[in-house]
Amino acid sequence: MSGLTGYDSRGETIPDTFDAQLRNVWALLGSALDAARMGYADLVSLRFVLTSADFDSVNVDILAEHLRATHAARTVMVQELVAGHEVVDGCGISGLSG
Repeated sequence: MSGLTGYDSRGETIPDTFDAQLRNVWALLGSALDAARMGYADLVSLRFVLTSADFDSVNVDILAEHLRATHAARTVMVQELVAGHEVVDGCGISGLSG
């Protein structure tokens, strides 16, 4: 599964804060896993693309809330915009067990 964004479940509104956006991502992921009769414990690999390293501590806290004792490989990439350069962004959560 890849390309999850911080928009609400209808894809209409994006919150102003990173933590609210990230909570939307986890809610969408949880819904998709539920539909597949799976849960967060079935995740084995996670990849995050952040626009600032400053967001990582919130990312870790919210990740811990959802995964609890589940151990999944985690990759975090930080892509900060530099004046005059364009950044191609991509993210994904892959490797479901089961």
